[in-house]
Amino acid sequence: GGFKRMYSEGIVFANATLNYATSETAPGYATLSTGSYPSTSGILSNDWYDPRTLKRVYSVGDSTANPVEGEGGGYSPKYLIVSALGDWLKEESITSKVVSVASKDRAAILFGGKRPNYAFWYDKKTGHLVTSSYYVKTLPEWAKKFNAANWIDTNLPPAWNKLKSFSDYEGEGPDDLQGEMVWGVGTAFPHQFVPNQRNDQILTSPWGDMLTLDFARAAIDGEKLGKRAATDLLCVALSCTDYVGHSFGPNSHEIHDHLLRLDIALGTFMSEVEKTIGVGNVLFVLSADHAVMPLPEYLSNVKKESARRILADKEIHPQIAALDTLLQRKLKVSEWLISRNGFLNYAAAKKAKSGEEKLERMVRDSLLKIDGIVDVYFRRELTNKKTPNRP
Repeated sequence: GGFKRMYSEGIVFANATLNYATSETAPGYATLSTGSYPSTSGILSNDWYDPRTLKRVYSVGDSTANPVEGEGGGYSPKYLIVSALGDWLKEESITSKVVSVASKDRAAILFGGKRPNYAFWYDKKTGHLVTSSYYVKTLPEWAKKFNAANWIDTNLPPAWNKLKSFSDYEGEGPDDLQGEMVWGVGTAFPHQFVPNQRNDQILTSPWGDMLTLDFARAAIDGEKLGKRAATDLLCVALSCTDYVGHSFGPNSHEIHDHLLRLDIALGTFMSEVEKTIGVGNVLFVLSADHAVMPLPEYLSNVKKESARRILADKEIHPQIAALDTLLQRKLKVSEWLISRNGFLNYAAAKKAKSGEEKLERMVRDSLLKIDGIVDVYFRRELTNKKTPNRP
């Protein structure tokens, strides 16, 4: 299918690196589309806390971006502060079109850059592909027609079953494994699609990516992409691999089956696009935005390696919040000292006549007592060219 074609007919970069810390969707797509790392793109993570306001910032959140024809809204590339490939293309060729499609809002938006013609993402409330007023005031007719057809009603099967015989999956771990997402009564195949849950369930299945590819087909036809006297850019983010990987792990029967089905879907899509636009008139580029770690339960129960699951929200963050309260009492200040995403309030410490390095020592000594925290580094150490005396 598609993976074999990419590998055997294309140029393969097998030694690529992810040369920044936060391997998440938003910085992944921002880096892919702009060539800029998070330190300059403005997209630090999927979300972050503003150290000035102590409020959560979502990477593509925008309260000024309104719904379009009653759906979508709320998102734009507001925080992306550099231009992207699609923007450069449109600067050079004013008739070129840029269309970005994904199941995730942050993938569609950051892939498309600052000023694509369209960016569409999946809305699980409606099962439709939606956009915001940042891009358009009204939906194009082809998008309205696609949404009106209710893809899920027509294309989603009653259950996700294995594509091949069970013996083809034996190289992985067991199908039923603690730590995998419980779907229905357990973690093993088959996975039933429940009528009032299908809009959500489809994201953790191959059919979410198939919906995205079908919408991309509609965009090609509706916008005449590649069929005019201009170079067009179509960005398609197949984000369900991410959801399946996180939910079941990269060694699961589910990710195995998902990739088998995605391979077929990609191969079909590529052949159809070439047939429509002409062989030699289209360039396919495939990349991941990030990867996924093995489930700790797989490592410990199947591989017999030392691993365990740490739930940061339950086991780590409450202890850090308690530490912050304790340090405030010690330094006799009424302001926060440690923010949720690792900023320290040096100004408050200074008011308490405590130096920056003293605050850091107190924070490090306390954090190292929390089970699950191995080490603590501060900015001054990370920017210091001298090698530290610990790993």
